[in-house]
Amino acid sequence: MPAAAVPPVEVAPPAPGYVRVPANTPVVFDILDPISSKTAKIDAMFTIRTTVPVVIDGKTVIPAGALGQGQIVHAAKARAMGKAGELILAARYVDCGDVHVTLRGFHLDRAGKDRADQAFVASMAFTPAGFFVVGGESTVMAGSHANARLMSAVDLRVEPTPNCVAEPAPAAPTISATDGAIPAPSTANVPTK
Repeated sequence: MPAAAVPPVEVAPPAPGYVRVPANTPVVFDILDPISSKTAKIDAMFTIRTTVPVVIDGKTVIPAGALGQGQIVHAAKARAMGKAGELILAARYVDCGDVHVTLRGFHLDRAGKDRADQAFVASMAFTPAGFFVVGGESTVMAGSHANARLMSAVDLRVEPTPNCVAEPAPAAPTISATDGAIPAPSTANVPTK
């Protein structure tokens, strides 16, 4: 006797003003904190910032500049006999207002393989761009590019006020004449012909 067909589960559409961001949507970000296997602590968090907006149906749901967190899953210092330091990192979430958009997978510098354990391993045997082995220690430089994917679908508000806004970029450092820099010539009082 054939098994009864299971009816498909109907999923309600997003509420007005919201957009559903599907599971596995890529999120591209920079790692803002330097991380070294010499000093890293397991479970410590590090800051990430999106660099490419996530756009669904022509609407920006996660802008470039949204902040989030990654986590150090494993860290081991370099050891005797030439054993390199180890780091296992995971992308955890991007903040969109009061919503944590949960991430999975971790690809450093758009290289590596998506792993079910949400982690990326770096050691002497595998050192893609962004990871450096310095004195046997594995290091991720601040500003290294990486990406992850949404763990599951999430509805984000885009109207009238978006859930997710970009954090303002840090101000560029200013240089004064006392720093030894030559200021740009002023054009405020330059006569014109």
